[in-house]
Amino acid sequence: ELLFRLCDRSGMVCVPAVQFAGPLPELEALRQTGGNEAAGLEPLGPDGRTWMGRTGGQTASGVYYNALDERVQRAMIAVVGELAERYGRHASFGGVAVQLSPESYALLPDETCSLDDITFGKFLADTKLQLPASIEPLHVARWNYLRQPGPDRTWLAWRAAKMAAFYRQLRGEIDRHRNGAKLYLTTA
Repeated sequence: ELLFRLCDRSGMVCVPAVQFAGPLPELEALRQTGGNEAAGLEPLGPDGRTWMGRTGGQTASGVYYNALDERVQRAMIAVVGELAERYGRHASFGGVAVQLSPESYALLPDETCSLDDITFGKFLADTKLQLPASIEPLHVARWNYLRQPGPDRTWLAWRAAKMAAFYRQLRGEIDRHRNGAKLYLTTA
């Protein structure tokens, strides 16, 4: 609040930044519950493990959540919306920056993530594709299917479209609180 007041007086623009690299309480409550409630929250890879599980999860930041999951997106939109609501009345408020880094779940870590039942099921439904029958474990079968020339491009395009739609929702949430304010996606 003080920083915004100082920027208001100085005629400067202030853009608060968030880096989604730590747990969010509402999502952690679901994740801790486990079972069907937690399905799709974490980005599963072809080995059936989460990103945090594959990297050891020893750090305080990381890809905790699957950015393609609607609950994760809603929680992130709420964080950005809270910033815009709280500070959007200031003349210096220029928008909100979301920092995109390898440790952030505002960005998908790689093409091997999000092979969980929920996300992959939405992909198949949206694209009208079918996973061929296989004797391999399900996550391996999904990854092997996506490595083929046709499905691989469709998977990447679908994920990109979902993330672009999510970023548009973030921008819309900011604009709802302050017309003309912007969403900035920053890289390290």
